[in-house]
Amino acid sequence: MFRLFYFIFILAFSVSTFGNSEIYGTYKKYVEDGVYSILTVEKNGENGVFISMSCERGGPTYNSGLIEKTPLKLNGNSVRYNEVYNKEEPCTIDIEFSEKGATVNQVSGYGAYCGFGFNVMCDGEFIKQ
Repeated sequence: MFRLFYFIFILAFSVSTFGNSEIYGTYKKYVEDGVYSILTVEKNGENGVFISMSCERGGPTYNSGLIEKTPLKLNGNSVRYNEVYNKEEPCTIDIEFSEKGATVNQVSGYGAYCGFGFNVMCDGEFIKQ
């Protein structure tokens, strides 16, 4: 009986869980020819983060987009960036963090609607560095 409790105890503490403290850091997404989009996540209190993003389009124009250090509320392992640069459409970007990295989904607002260059999208899988 003791061995069973010991086994359950060891198993319970050896299972890997993904916590909020593991989301902080720098993430990169390869675009092309040595060009990367970069996401930076910093702690902001108990339930918040600061995010910064530099999103690149690649050749031949190499347009880019920038989200300066912005405070966001952390909901579990995800955040939502929602700003209005243009009256017609808000810029909404969802970011979900996992053990593998961050999945970035630009839900609405493209290019100039997010204050970005022509055809710049902040989308895809970003790998934690």
